[in-house]
Amino acid sequence: VINTIYFEKEIHVPERIMSFMRESSIIMYIIHFRVLDYVTNVGAKYGIFFPNTFVAYLVILLICLLISFCILQLEKIKIFGFLKYSH
Repeated sequence: VINTIYFEKEIHVPERIMSFMRESSIIMYIIHFRVLDYVTNVGAKYGIFFPNTFVAYLVILLICLLISFCILQLEKIKIFGFLKYSH
């Protein structure tokens, strides 16, 4: 249950989604600076520039979500079990 401050109402979010958000937030916090650096360098190399910072933020957010989702899925495979220590 998430209590919102502005509306004073409770939002019920399934436990599976809350668990994913908790685990992926740790991974995203760790990797977002590296992803930002990579996107900036690749953009400069190939002439890809974002029209504003909000678009760049969305691109970096999507890349980080994709990476964290991949890590969380791969850690379920026995050979990649060490990935569970990333969060």
